[in-house]
Amino acid sequence: MEAALRGRSVAVFMPAQNGSLAAGAALLGWAGQQVGPRRSATLGGAASCAVTITAIAAMTAAGRLRPTLTSGRLALETPPPRSPECP
Repeated sequence: MEAALRGRSVAVFMPAQNGSLAAGAALLGWAGQQVGPRRSATLGGAASCAVTITAIAAMTAAGRLRPTLTSGRLALETPPPRSPECP
C-alpha cells in the first residue's frame, strides 16, 4: 500500500475505532443497569469472542489468514503477498 493511501486509511480507521469504543461502553453500561454488572461483563466478553471468531472465519474464507496447528497450539499466519504477474 502506498504511503498516501495508508495515511488516508488510518485517518478513517481511528475515528471509527474511537467512536465504536464510546458506543460499546454506553451499551455495556445500559446492560449493566438492566441485568447487573456480572452478567453485562459476561455479555461483553461473549460479544468480543463472537466478533473475533467471525473475523477469523471471514479472513480465512477470503484467503487472507491461514490457521495452522504447531506443537499443539493454534497459530494464525498471513500468507505471503501475491506477486504481480509480469506481461
